[in-house]
Amino acid sequence: MRVKWDTLKDKAIAYLVGNDFANVGRLGPYACLASIGNGKNWRDNMEELRQIVIRTIERWDVRRAKALVDLCPEIVPARCRGKIPRCYVADNANGDWVVEYE
Repeated sequence: MRVKWDTLKDKAIAYLVGNDFANVGRLGPYACLASIGNGKNWRDNMEELRQIVIRTIERWDVRRAKALVDLCPEIVPARCRGKIPRCYVADNANGDWVVEYE
């Protein structure tokens, strides 16, 4: 399996915090629980959480590929989980980082 690093990060963000309020991802319930404790609207908590997750994952570079997959295992096929990926720069005009599992 071969995937661009940016695609893998986008999948992890969607997995953790969803794409919108209709799909709140794995962390959505925690935003709801936090709203009980802090008195904020759950949507405000969810948006704050979403921004934190996006900022954090966007800062990661390709050396964190295994950690990202360990955190969000469903973003790769089951046969790739727990394996150490091979990461390299693609030979294309953009020089995209690629994560590959054998």
